[in-house]
Parts: sequence; C-alpha cells; structure tokens
Amino acid sequence: MGRVFLLAGALMFALPTAVQAQRAGTLISATPTPGAPAGMRAWSIHYWSMGENGQLQDLTGIVAAPDTGQSSPTRPVLAWT
Repeated sequence: MGRVFLLAGALMFALPTAVQAQRAGTLISATPTPGAPAGMRAWSIHYWSMGENGQLQDLTGIVAAPDTGQSSPTRPVLAWT
C-alpha cells in the first residue's frame, strides 16, 4: 500500500492513501501548533475513531511531546481524554 508524505516543518507524517482512509486510528492531518510550553512541541491532529454506536467519526485533539531527543525507550502518557 502506498503512502503520501506531508512535510510539516522538520516533521514528516505518513498520511494514509484513499484505500486505507476511514479506519479507526487513521490520522487525517497533523499541524504543528505554536505556543507550546518551553521544551515542548505540539500538533493539532485530526483522526478517525470509532464512536459508541459503532460508527466512524472524525475527531480532533492535541499531541504534545518533549522537544529533546528520547531519553528512554518509552514515555508515559500523561493525559488521554
């Protein structure tokens, strides 16, 4: 399956092709968000999820991550709402 790449600043996101679109968990878009706290970077994301009724729905959210290199193999999730 092919992928389309979107270059956003120094970040590259693999966006799904039409064949993969509309599956729960699929990223629709990611846009760098200005104003993140010092030492952090953030993105506004738009993605597909499964609703309580079993129907696909498109949702939005914000992802924030440290601006430095990864210091350990995993990082804890601080908030998931």
